[in-house]
Parts: sequence; structure tokens; C-alpha cells
Amino acid sequence: APGNIFSNSPRNARRKKVVARWDRSADPTLADIQEIMDTHTALGLTVHTPSWLGQFHIHQRIAATMSSGPVLIAGDAAHIHSPAGGQGLNTGVGDALVLGAALADAVRNCRGVALAAYSRSRLRMARRVLRDTDMLTRSSSLSGAVATARDVTTRILTAEPIGSALVGRVAQIRDRSRDQAVAALRNAQQIST
Repeated sequence: APGNIFSNSPRNARRKKVVARWDRSADPTLADIQEIMDTHTALGLTVHTPSWLGQFHIHQRIAATMSSGPVLIAGDAAHIHSPAGGQGLNTGVGDALVLGAALADAVRNCRGVALAAYSRSRLRMARRVLRDTDMLTRSSSLSGAVATARDVTTRILTAEPIGSALVGRVAQIRDRSRDQAVAALRNAQQIST
């Protein structure tokens, strides 16, 4: 049977979003989706009137640098990755915050030290996010005994106190470059007032 179901998310009482592995070149048909549902779930649902059927490809890219002369990039312009873990927005906001602090420092102090550090620090974070989201995406498509081992490991890793540490990592709560940028911006506000 085609595909392993990754997600069967409720949209509302009558609509479902199904995300499944699809290793074929042609887009899935309604019959293919029904086969996936019948084979991999016990929901007993009949699939009908889809609003969209198609393939979604996960691309993962990272810029070689986030600054080159007068050009600075952040967010999706600098790095794209799997949506697994929901880290894209956090990474982009962190980039913008660190870049803003670096630009403020450059204007205020007529030096580019913080700007030079911006690319290095944020690329380090982006590489970690790409590595983590790639691992999450790959692990979601496992099957058989390996999938069972993944599920057991997930239960262990999400239990306290490990779970809190992982949430901090995924949510980027403990991001040193962002925290330093916030401190610099607060310091700049105190100096200017």
C-alpha cells in the first residue's frame, strides 16, 4: 500500500487534512488517498470531494553567509527547512532581532563588530534548526519496529525534566545570540533616554 500517514489533522467535524508519505512521481488520486486511509487507519472514513490533492516537497537550503558587503539577509531568504517542529517563524524573528541590534550598534557606535558577528551567530542557529527539522521529518516517515522505537523514545524524551529542555530548544527560548541582542537593545534604550 502507498504511504504512511504522518498526520490526520482535524480541520473541523466534517473536514480532515491528511498528510502521508508518497513515493510516486504522479500526484495521488482520490482512490490512492482512500487506500492509504483504509490501510493505515481504523477510522472507517470515506474520502470524497477533496479541495486539493497534490505532492509537497520539503526543500532544505541555507545561505553560505547572511551578509556580503552592504547586503544583509534574514529569515527565509537565509534558510528554508521542513515545517517539522514549527521553527521557521522563531528562527526568522530571531534573525531580525539580532540584525536590528547589530544595525543599531553599527549606527550608534560607528563600527561593524556586531554586524560581522551577526552572520556567524545566526548561521550557527540556522544549521542547528535545519539539522533538527531534518531529523524530525525523517523520523516521522519511519515504519515497523523502528517507528515503535521512535515512539517509545519520544515518550521518554517528552517526559519531565527532559521535555522542558527540548521545548526550550525547539522554541529557541534559549538562544544566546538573540538574548544578547535583546540586552543590547535594552541598553541602547537606557542610554538614549
